[in-house]
Amino acid sequence: MHHLDEQTLAFYAMGADFLEPRRVEIEDHLLSCAGCRAEVEELRNINALVAERSTEARTPSPYSIEAVGRAAQAAHRVHA
Repeated sequence: MHHLDEQTLAFYAMGADFLEPRRVEIEDHLLSCAGCRAEVEELRNINALVAERSTEARTPSPYSIEAVGRAAQAAHRVHA
């Protein structure tokens, strides 16, 4: 079985706005692949934890700033 790449899973977990054909492809794969579903769930939990901790601190941690920067770079590569 061909699995989704980590970047696609990460963007999906963050709620990225994929065009419909790609979104349907991702969702169809997730329905049939427990491993990728688990990865998305883990990524969502990590995102929630980072958001919670950033809110508690009232200022972004260096780790969340770096994570946002990496996500923005990856998003630029996907859309380029």
